[in-house]
Amino acid sequence: MWFIFKFSVILTAGMLLFGCLKDPVAPEEGFSDPDDTATGLNVYILGIQEADEKLEITVSVTDESGDPIENLRMENFAVTLASNMTSGWVEIEYMDEQQDLPISAAMTMDYSGSMAYQSLIDMEGAVIIFINLMGDIDRGEIIKFSSYVEVMQYFTTDKVALKNAARRSFSGAGHSTALNDSIYQGLTDALSQPGQRAVIALTDGGENASSKSKSDVINLARNNVIPIFTIGLYGSGLDVDYLRELADETNGRYYYAPSSADLANIYVSISNVLSGLYKIYCKGFVTTGDEIIVMVHYNGMTGYDSGTMTFGFSSSGSQGDHRGHDYISGNTLRNNRQIRQKQHESVTSPLKR
Repeated sequence: MWFIFKFSVILTAGMLLFGCLKDPVAPEEGFSDPDDTATGLNVYILGIQEADEKLEITVSVTDESGDPIENLRMENFAVTLASNMTSGWVEIEYMDEQQDLPISAAMTMDYSGSMAYQSLIDMEGAVIIFINLMGDIDRGEIIKFSSYVEVMQYFTTDKVALKNAARRSFSGAGHSTALNDSIYQGLTDALSQPGQRAVIALTDGGENASSKSKSDVINLARNNVIPIFTIGLYGSGLDVDYLRELADETNGRYYYAPSSADLANIYVSISNVLSGLYKIYCKGFVTTGDEIIVMVHYNGMTGYDSGTMTFGFSSSGSQGDHRGHDYISGNTLRNNRQIRQKQHESVTSPLKR
């Protein structure tokens, strides 16, 4: 009777629903309610949407050094749902490790007047590190911006072409900051790309020259489940709140670089986040405002992340409203020997190892 009553209430309220919520079932041993004591694992929800009447959650899992963790099994994951109607464990029907999923990442690079010469050199070098870490099936795009936006290289798997584009001079350098337009361009170009799509946007300032609004950017990303990773390079005009909102509202991540020398570590970190991907499929009632928490337990380590369903953005699915709890600075990665190895031009380790 409780199940029927709940079902009736949600239908009457006109909320979007799918699947069938089963009685909350506790997961395997090792899980408990999430709290601030979770250590050892970094868990990132990159997307929440409806797929074939199931809840599809895209999750990345890395260790304390930022390296992706592979070969996790279904019993390593647990999902909880908290809403006004109910709370408790949600049954995971099945999961897929996305090792063969191509990554399609648009990289937007700031050439505004506030970017110092060394910052430009370090930015270009960090982008090249990311390109070197791409797998054979991964695709990248290079976009440069100041007062206007120029696509230096459209999406391709050709690493040589991408690195040449990253190094190529930009005739529009030295003016204002059309940050929104650059991200919007990357999102638009990513729509036709396969696999896990993302936009990586770097700036040392704040938006002041775009025709597209912040809402335009966020809505396009959410409608199409494309996370935006923002990187704020230290500067007097850096708008941290703006960059955090772009990332939070799209299931991306905000990274802060105290200096341009930290950019290499950050781009390695982002490549690792995009590498350790899993898709989890659950059944259950999901309504606007419901908080979904994904917990991971592995080899005595734990970690979790949460997202809130915000329906109404896409006719084909629904994007989760992410509230990340671990904004990462460039000096977070501690495995310096490994980072130095990855920074070398001859790096061959792909994003999916």
